[in-house]
Amino acid sequence: MRRTLRLTVPLTALLMACSGDAFSGDPELAAKAAGQDLRAERVAEIMTSVKGVTINPEAADFVSRLWVDYTLFAQAVADNSLTTDSAMVANAMWVDVAEITAGHWIDTLIARRAEVTPERVDSAYAAGGVRVLQHVLVQVDPSATEVQRNAARRKIDGIAARAKGGADFGTLALDNSDDVATKVDSGFLPPSPRGAFVPPFDSAAWLLEPGEISDVVVTSYGFHVIKRGTEAQAKARMTEWLQTPLIQQMEQRYFVELDSVNKVELARDAAAKAREAIGDLAKAGSNNGTLATYADGKLTVAQFARWIRAMTQDPTQGPQQLEQMKQVPDSMLEAGVRQVANRYLMLRDAEREGITITPEEWGEVQAQFAMSVDTIKASIGLGPDVIDPSASEADRRRAAALRVDQFFDRMTTGESRLRLLPGMLAWTLRERSNAAVNPAGVQRAVDLAKARLAADTSNAVPNDVAPVAPVRPAPGGPPVSGDN
Repeated sequence: MRRTLRLTVPLTALLMACSGDAFSGDPELAAKAAGQDLRAERVAEIMTSVKGVTINPEAADFVSRLWVDYTLFAQAVADNSLTTDSAMVANAMWVDVAEITAGHWIDTLIARRAEVTPERVDSAYAAGGVRVLQHVLVQVDPSATEVQRNAARRKIDGIAARAKGGADFGTLALDNSDDVATKVDSGFLPPSPRGAFVPPFDSAAWLLEPGEISDVVVTSYGFHVIKRGTEAQAKARMTEWLQTPLIQQMEQRYFVELDSVNKVELARDAAAKAREAIGDLAKAGSNNGTLATYADGKLTVAQFARWIRAMTQDPTQGPQQLEQMKQVPDSMLEAGVRQVANRYLMLRDAEREGITITPEEWGEVQAQFAMSVDTIKASIGLGPDVIDPSASEADRRRAAALRVDQFFDRMTTGESRLRLLPGMLAWTLRERSNAAVNPAGVQRAVDLAKARLAADTSNAVPNDVAPVAPVRPAPGGPPVSGDN
């Protein structure tokens, strides 16, 4: 299985200032992109068309920036500059490529530094402190009727009979178990010490010999049949179980080594420069000032900004996270700069060792990008009138702008859903075309939206209360660690 290493981890809550390309001027203008204008009145109309939307600057800013991304995308389609060639894909999907490459490098380090020897597995198994178990659960609700409990008991009795008759236990779990967390893995539970599960389950499991199957076990979750793994099954799973803490320790040591061996030193004003970069990522993208130095190189403000962009691709989180970021102390900003430097150094190590993404993986990344682009084209409705080379450029641009406007209408009514541009494509498009959001226009949109709602006496949704998101029940399945 291919490993990818998540490189865009939150760096001490450093988050997105959405490009810093705002402009002053006409307060009736909320945003502009690729020669198109977004009026504050249009933003107000969009916000008030969706029930329950919080009318505040954050919502107006989100709508404006989303419009910028879609407009840049649509206009790039109209002028035929949105390609799916290698150069575009490499620029837009560099995070995916970097994470796959880093995953290969970590796999190499695991093989070198975190190998679990057969002797260690044998020793852990012989010690007897950990068991590998499978189970099938027929769940019974505490409020179940007697009829329901009897039906569940008949089902588990049948499963137990088939298991003891030689049926494959993993197949029985896959076909019958109500423990959704383990059934997909043939009913296997993680290697666990005694006392890890509820008492009836635990007591029965620890009486079993390797390969032995229990009678029906009753717990507060329902009815179980338990099998203790064979020696071969246990050792195979204990290898991964033993390796997990070794990998964690190896990764921690490796990053400490990266820092010390490469003599990473932060610039004296690193925190101030990082804070300024986060406040204006667009401007920071061309800033070659030094944030940190290390052996044979340095981390520039532009490189740091690129990583922050990657961390904050999802525009649905940006405004709230930005407010959190503004409260981060200098010490945490410095820690974030050091983490980014270490990630560049890790990728440099991989390159020096000849570790790269494979041709097959590159093909997958290209295909993923092309599919996402095609899906967004179809969602917006960028059809023949937008891409027809025989039409004038002006006509194609007008058609593209109209399709974006219609797409927002469909989103407000629920006919279309929000789709985010793949990878770093939004930033790639922003770098190639003029785009800006006007804070004065954003505030004007809020004022207009509140006025619209105030005038609409049929609207009963408070405009200063955020809607409550629906709660989804968490999946799960017994047995679980606990005392009940």
